[in-house]
Formats: sequence, C-alpha cells, structure tokens
Amino acid sequence: MTTAPPADVVQWIQQNFAEEERDAALSRVATLLEGFHPLDPRMLRCLCILSKGSLEKFDRAVKEMNTDWRDVILLAEYVDRDGHWVQIRDLRRPLNDPLNDNA
Repeated sequence: MTTAPPADVVQWIQQNFAEEERDAALSRVATLLEGFHPLDPRMLRCLCILSKGSLEKFDRAVKEMNTDWRDVILLAEYVDRDGHWVQIRDLRRPLNDPLNDNA
C-alpha cells in the first residue's frame, strides 16, 4: 500500500526545490514513505527544512536520520541561542501552519 506524502510537504517541495529537482525530491519522499519503517509527517517536514531546497542536503539529512533521528528533529526545530536550545518551529504541525513561520 502506497502512502501519499502530506500535502504541506508536497507544496513545500514545489516552492523550494528547483524545477528540475522537484520530481527527484518527491521520489525520495515516496521511497521513504514505502520503506521498512515508514516515516511520520514530522520527520518528512524536518528533512525538508534541513534540505533547504537541495537534493544533496536532503540526502545528507536522510543519512543523519539513519544515524540518529533525534538529531534531525533538533536541527530542524531548534536553534542554539547563547548555549540554550530554543524551539522555533513545531513540525508536528504542517509546514504552512502560522506557528511555523520560520519554515
């Protein structure tokens, strides 16, 4: 059974990846959704944020996720301010949620 990516993830990819890379980015997301341990929407959103619209960075984020998924959430949702991690987005919510204006 194929699971469709969340609409906000598709929209983010369409808006942030170069036109020639969009299909490849969506294909990578589809592969992750069909994997042995399918990803939840939060992790997909984290991968998008860390990619900054680059397939190379997306692939690096996936590699990091496979090492320690918690680092991916930390790097996507938090920033270091004076030695303290401060949450700036909550990617349990859609990327286009007003609370994720930093997305």
